[in-house]
Amino acid sequence: MRAGIIVDARPYTFIATSAPEPVVDFETKRVKVVDGQPVFQISLLVMSEGADGEVIKVKISNEPKVTAGMFVTVSGLVARQYTVTDRQTGALRAGMSYRADAIVGAPAPVLPASTSTKAG
Repeated sequence: MRAGIIVDARPYTFIATSAPEPVVDFETKRVKVVDGQPVFQISLLVMSEGADGEVIKVKISNEPKVTAGMFVTVSGLVARQYTVTDRQTGALRAGMSYRADAIVGAPAPVLPASTSTKAG
């Protein structure tokens, strides 16, 4: 397994923005299998207090039992930096990829009571 940055997911709120989809191997056009398990990808909205949300795509072995719009808990989240060469232009592209050990449904977080008052 490649090294990566272990991400402490506890301070974040995650919402699934897509249903899990099988990852298709670019070369073979078949569902990617790692250690005998099919690999799935799911898009998650990641939010933290005081920051804008961001959508990331997370790969996971075995299909998570979640649907779009569900709050989820993510465990074993690892981020990896990558660099690839574009096959057509030869330009380098860089980014982050994410993998998790588990993604499961979670209850909606309890939001603090608003301290604002209505004018009126």
